[in-house]
Amino acid sequence: MLWKYACPASDGVDDPRINPMAQDAPSLTGLNCKRLLLCLAGKDGLKEWQKAYYEAVKNSRYQGEVEMFESEGEDHNFHSTTRGEKAKELMDLAAFFFSKN
Repeated sequence: MLWKYACPASDGVDDPRINPMAQDAPSLTGLNCKRLLLCLAGKDGLKEWQKAYYEAVKNSRYQGEVEMFESEGEDHNFHSTTRGEKAKELMDLAAFFFSKN
């Protein structure tokens, strides 16, 4: 709903500039990274969309490593607004994931 204010020229949620699963979006096989970690929060309203993106990458010909991690019971962006154990767990996981060779 807020996207029309952030990007007024957008065609909405199916705009390939914001939706990598949109019909005219570039192929997911061309992701320019070796690893992809998708982190989602259990109470995030975007959770199902994020899971669909994870599945789309997994089922594409993407050659890298893809993992998903869910922080149960947390809301969208919780890791930047709280300093709880789950936020620490998420940051530790991300640091470990991206430090792997």
